[in-house]
Parts: sequence; C-alpha cells; structure tokens
Amino acid sequence: MQDFLPPLNPGVLPGQAYTATFSAKAPSGRASYVVTSVLFGDGTGTGSRVALSHIDAIRAGYEVGFADIAELCERVLGQADKDFVSAARDALSKIADSERSIRNPVARPDVNQTMGRLTAVAYGKEYFAQVLEAVTASGVGGGRDRLAARLSQLRPMISALRASRLEPAN
Repeated sequence: MQDFLPPLNPGVLPGQAYTATFSAKAPSGRASYVVTSVLFGDGTGTGSRVALSHIDAIRAGYEVGFADIAELCERVLGQADKDFVSAARDALSKIADSERSIRNPVARPDVNQTMGRLTAVAYGKEYFAQVLEAVTASGVGGGRDRLAARLSQLRPMISALRASRLEPAN
C-alpha cells in the first residue's frame, strides 16, 4: 500500500495521471504491481473499499496525531521565555507517554489508525528534540523560531489530511 501524505504530496486529483517506477527482485525475475484502489486528494476514491478504508484509517491517525502535536506546539509557544525550555521538555515527555498509550493493545481501536498516529508521534518527538537542540545552540529565541516553523508546517498538513479523508459511501 502506498500513501501520499498531504501536503508533502498533494495526491492525485480525479482525472489526473500518476506515474511511478518500482524496483523489485522477484524469484522469477519479474514482479507485478496491481493498483487495487485510489483515494484521491479531494476525498473521493475508487477501487477496493477495504483498501480505501485502510488508507483512510491511516490518514485519520495522522490527522489525530499531528493535531495533538500542533496543540503541544501552541502550548509551548505560549510560555514565557523563562518557562519555554521546561515546557518543551514536558511536551517531549507527554509525546513519549502518548506513544506508550497508543502502543497499548487494549487502546488500539484500529491498527491502521494506530500506525498513522505512531508516525505522527515519531515526527513530534523529532520536532521537540530539534527545538531543544536549537535552544542549546541559539537560546530560547532559536527554539521558538524552530517550533513556530514546525507549527506553520503542521497546520496546512492537518487541513490537507482532513480534506483528503474518504467521503462516506452513499
């Protein structure tokens, strides 16, 4: 299954063509790929409803996870300079706690959504680690700038994910 995470890749719009080159070694020397479904960037889709629902669940996980990270970014950015570093460390700790709870088998409603949320959590951990590195290198101002830049990337990503979610079947 291949997903194109918006807005890094806006996806394929209805009526557009998408070309990809795959490289694989199969025992027979030949490999075949079958497109079973396509979830378009506008939330419409075609093909296997099962595959479409898997992709949609992954995107739902991305959306939830990235929204959680964006909320943490906003909270940390709202802190006074004297509290910024401890707030960023707390956010990193909350992300680690959230990862543990997501990985809890009892708390997993959908394995595909869990996969999307864990991907977002990994990005969040990386974001806040970079913020703390920026504070070390450039002071609180550098950390704020780094976090604000990440937040400005997250907002359109969350909107694009929301817009690309599968429309309910009629």
